[in-house]
Amino acid sequence: MKPKVLVIGLDGATWDVLLPMTDKLPNIARLLRVGAWGRLESCIPPVTAPAWKCYSTGKNPGKLGVFYQVAIDFEKGRQELIDSRSFHSLDMWDYMGAAGQRVAIINMPTTFPPKPVNGIMVTGPYSDNSGYTYPPGLETSLRARHWRLFADELLMSDSKADSIDEVIRVMKSRFDLAKEVLLEQDTDFLHVTVFHIDTIQHFLWGTPEMERAWVAIDQFLGELLDVIPRESHVILMSDHGFEETQDTFYISSWLANEGYLTLRASIKLVDWMAKMGITRDRVYWILRRTGLIHIARRLPKALLRTVGYALPAKGGIVQSESLAYMVDFQRSQVVPIANMIFLNPHLDNREKLIQELVERLKQLRLPGEKETFVLDVLRREDIFTGDYVDQAFDLFLKTRPNLFVSHRLKRDPDPFSPRDSTWKAQHNFEGIFLVSGPSVRSGRQLDGVTLVDLAPTIMHLMGIEIPNDMDGRVILEAFDANSSIARRKPRYQRVDGNLASGTGDGQAADQRDDDAIMERLRRLGYIE
Repeated sequence: MKPKVLVIGLDGATWDVLLPMTDKLPNIARLLRVGAWGRLESCIPPVTAPAWKCYSTGKNPGKLGVFYQVAIDFEKGRQELIDSRSFHSLDMWDYMGAAGQRVAIINMPTTFPPKPVNGIMVTGPYSDNSGYTYPPGLETSLRARHWRLFADELLMSDSKADSIDEVIRVMKSRFDLAKEVLLEQDTDFLHVTVFHIDTIQHFLWGTPEMERAWVAIDQFLGELLDVIPRESHVILMSDHGFEETQDTFYISSWLANEGYLTLRASIKLVDWMAKMGITRDRVYWILRRTGLIHIARRLPKALLRTVGYALPAKGGIVQSESLAYMVDFQRSQVVPIANMIFLNPHLDNREKLIQELVERLKQLRLPGEKETFVLDVLRREDIFTGDYVDQAFDLFLKTRPNLFVSHRLKRDPDPFSPRDSTWKAQHNFEGIFLVSGPSVRSGRQLDGVTLVDLAPTIMHLMGIEIPNDMDGRVILEAFDANSSIARRKPRYQRVDGNLASGTGDGQAADQRDDDAIMERLRRLGYIE
């Protein structure tokens, strides 16, 4: 087999977890010895979408037109789900295909519906249960091997051991498919994402189950490395990092308390139910205890969602999918999603409101603390460049480490909590990057690597001209100065404007199963 470029994307991987575990992760330890590595700066915000597309396009979100898993639509008064067609750019593998290189893209988020590539694509989580491969016929063979798109058992099983077993099986299936592709197909570039480790870290941070999952990933990685041609280059990377959650700021509650976010009259019913102890958890417990849960599951999904939206969570917290129904978009000055604040586009006092919010947010302190926890409030114009900056959120809160900004609605005067009840850990900006191969400076520790640097670096490795609209640079310092990779100057090709990513080969947006995808996002805690 000829040399390859192989990228293993470890969703949410952080050196803060991996380096202390190297005695239990022999394959990652070996790559650290022979490779060049360092921390990788993610995008703003450091979440699945847009981060994975920032990696594959080499561009900041302002050139892509996507800034989170969902978009706020003030006119329709709701959150709109994004998919692969929402991004206004080609991926690096589109240029590879145009240059005659064959590619395989396995399980990367933000790729559904799939688009034609010179090779194969199996889309990642947040895909429908059909239409998730290119070519379409590949789906039949995956179904025959019981391919799972998502391991819901992690969140639904009462047994941590059982849930981790299922997730490990799902992760192994990604590595198994990657091995088959390398052995049986003439592939020049292969990308495979291990997504579920992100979910594990959110919910099981610091537990033996999390450690067990990383040990399994290292084993699967070693099996994959065994079948790679000797002269190949291997890249480990993550879309963002991770850290423990210690405190929570409920930004929706603060904005509502201060009069910036206007709620509908139905919030009074939620308050009453919370006071009476009528919560989601309580109702679910009663249904299970009485055996009525089996009957409830037969009811129409639309009815179950409507009832679920009306029920507060424990502590009177309104989940985010419910929040979309509780917010009066027309009368609200702002609507938040996590660290992001979207201003109502019909405001006449936009600049004055921005100045007021920036000043007030920078003064916020946790109860009993002297130091403020909002380190900075960034305007979209200071973060992004490109044709789609005006579609971004207006403000972004940079907060101190270990503080989670939740857009759930906490129905009491205090918008703070020691820890969010859903996640034990959260994303941060420090992901991982490692490259190994014949041209690499072994043991070199790298500084200043960003997520958008990976695409131009990979294209340079493969001898393909880099689009001149990419924001990233080639990480030349990772390679031996005498190697052909380091001596060869990066070559660029002119691209006129932002190229659309195409409509894909999957389902049309009006046929997509948004409800199922939204439910998965809700279970993971990204939306409410």
